[in-house]
Amino acid sequence: MEPSHNYSEEEWLVHSHYGLGQIMGIEVKDISGADVDYFRIQTTGCTFWMPVDKMDSEKIRPVSTPEEIRLVIAILQR
Repeated sequence: MEPSHNYSEEEWLVHSHYGLGQIMGIEVKDISGADVDYFRIQTTGCTFWMPVDKMDSEKIRPVSTPEEIRLVIAILQR
């Protein structure tokens, strides 16, 4: 399955548990003898790591654009 969004360093995103965070870099971690690329994501309260190849998870999404927010408000006002 192709990821719905390609994330990059310094981009902001929303995690379902950790909230708003910014990608601060990519780190390689040795997991059971295999090198795995992880995004290091900084939030107000913590730092967490997400595997680069798992960023299509339902737990992660890009920050909504102002246009998307206006559309949601218009729908809710109906």
